[in-house]
Amino acid sequence: MTNFTEQRQPTTTQDFCEADELEEFHYIVLASVNIFLSVAATLGNVLILFALHKESSLHPPSKLLLRCLAITDLCVGLISHPMFAAQLLFKMYEVRNLCSPFNISESLLSVIFGGVSLLTVTAVSVDRLLALKLGLRYRHTVTITRVGSVLTCFCVVAIAVAFAERFWNFEIFTNVKTGIFIRLHRHQVQMTANSWQPNGEGTPLNIVRYRKTVSAALWIQITLVACYLPRAFTYTFRSAAFAGELYTGTLVLFNSSLNPFLYCWKIKEVRQAVKDTVKRCCSSS
Repeated sequence: MTNFTEQRQPTTTQDFCEADELEEFHYIVLASVNIFLSVAATLGNVLILFALHKESSLHPPSKLLLRCLAITDLCVGLISHPMFAAQLLFKMYEVRNLCSPFNISESLLSVIFGGVSLLTVTAVSVDRLLALKLGLRYRHTVTITRVGSVLTCFCVVAIAVAFAERFWNFEIFTNVKTGIFIRLHRHQVQMTANSWQPNGEGTPLNIVRYRKTVSAALWIQITLVACYLPRAFTYTFRSAAFAGELYTGTLVLFNSSLNPFLYCWKIKEVRQAVKDTVKRCCSSS
């Protein structure tokens, strides 16, 4: 008797090109959505990077963390979205010699970009907590060099996990990755709650400004969870349909289009810099 695992249809990260066929409607809609989101994520994050370059009031290490998030989201817009749209079309037209390489490459890159984003969002939360707890020592403790080293480690870890998941044991690393995602989210919530309780050390800081930056970090976390959690459920519940995996995969990538709006909404300095950049572009044209 065939066990349940063997009865399961291949998933988008396993044998996407061999999975059951769907109606062309699904492939066309998802490919179109991903192309649109590719443009939105690319333009939005390019504007954010220009804005962060001109913004001088943010602490440089904090700005570096936001730049890392924006660059990761930009890579999703330039690479992941178009590759996902292409493999959907290759699957629909049964171009198997191109479908499989695109599937492997897109899966690897999406795990890498997603892993770096998740770890960087966690680092943003830690950065905000340290800003409150350390006071004046914060600027001497949290430096560009240290943050750069941490981000480099994030990239190495994300790349290692992506290749191990793809070429070693998909099920094991999917479960581990889902567990890490849930634990990191809980840890972020705890840090956000504790960050409102100064421990008496350090020196006073601009609480109004601090609250705004914590609020921005919290909203980034909320949208990341909202976009990633449905995908985690499709990994956890083996009965998830192939179409559901495709749609939740698009939702994960959609997070990269949302973040620029969150930066503009919650960080006043970034919003003003984006407005100035847009005005200059419009006046020069």
